[in-house]
Amino acid sequence: MTHKGKQDSSPDATRHGLTSSQIVMPGEDTAAYKQLRRGLHETHNPANDAERLLVDQIAANGWRLMRAQRVESAFLAKLAEGADNPDAAIAAAFLERPKDMERIHVYVTAAHNAYYKAIRELSKLQKERFVAEEEQETAGRTRLDAPRSSPVLGLRSNCGKLLLVISTRMRCPG
Repeated sequence: MTHKGKQDSSPDATRHGLTSSQIVMPGEDTAAYKQLRRGLHETHNPANDAERLLVDQIAANGWRLMRAQRVESAFLAKLAEGADNPDAAIAAAFLERPKDMERIHVYVTAAHNAYYKAIRELSKLQKERFVAEEEQETAGRTRLDAPRSSPVLGLRSNCGKLLLVISTRMRCPG
């Protein structure tokens, strides 16, 4: 894109906010965004920087998705404004203004895809972490190794259950 093209399209980001890198646009409720972000952190309970970053991406992309859906609704309401049959007016817009209709659809779809991609990535990362933690926990468990010359009684925890362990192995003379 040329420098002039970038300058020409720059106001679009400010006008509708669908392509802006800014998360909360002027006129939007910053406190509501912070509450959304905080709630997502509480829900997903990120354990490290990578997980926190993905939760932040979920919040930002969720906010953008909600904005895109509001813009889409406003766009369709404007098309149907004053029409006797709003559905017919919107259908006519699909035929008469396909590029405008496609553009709004692209914005909504991009926000939707980014939101769900961040959720999938967080889920994958957390699953990998849980598996690694479980493997560490399993490897860290101590086994009841008793002298092999006499029977030994002991208790061992296995997945939250207490098991009675009796070792009757005898040591071979050596």
